[in-house]
Amino acid sequence: MGLLLTGCNENTECMEMRKVCVASIKRNDPDQDLKEVTFPTGDRIEAAMGRVKLFHQAFQRGWTRVGWVDVDTIVRAPLDDFWSDVEPGTLKVMYRPGIADCSIFNTGVMAIGRSPETEELVANWLRGVMKAKKWLDDQRYLWKVWKKSVVRLIPLETKFNDNHFDRESVIWHGKGHSREDSRWIREAKKYA
Repeated sequence: MGLLLTGCNENTECMEMRKVCVASIKRNDPDQDLKEVTFPTGDRIEAAMGRVKLFHQAFQRGWTRVGWVDVDTIVRAPLDDFWSDVEPGTLKVMYRPGIADCSIFNTGVMAIGRSPETEELVANWLRGVMKAKKWLDDQRYLWKVWKKSVVRLIPLETKFNDNHFDRESVIWHGKGHSREDSRWIREAKKYA
């Protein structure tokens, strides 16, 4: 089992977010097996492709459950509940039916339980992402390949990918302008 995290190596704001994210994981769930990888910040498609490749590599290393958190997240508590229902053959991701095709899944926080079916899902996802032309295509391709798979979907609870910063949430996701919220700023300072 392990948690993957991407970062960036050029953009100061992104590098600061990564420090906060890593510090929050290490403080709140110190036994978490964490693998970091960085990509140039200017190429979001390359970063998305890299994320999918990391899932594949983690399976090859024998990880049975692989999680992902975007660099703009803060882990505020242990992740035991996050992992509790991730079993072989499952995909745990924020599921938002009724939203445009590319955002039905929000992949900023997710987990996959390794099985032949999820290994096939990741391989098909990678093939799709390699055709990506714009940012967020990775989410659209995951949705498309999942629909054709037998992988069981576990809708991720908002408390694990919360951009409204509820006090009880485990993972806050500071997407875009939400990082200007005073609650986010206070929480991030705890780990800076």
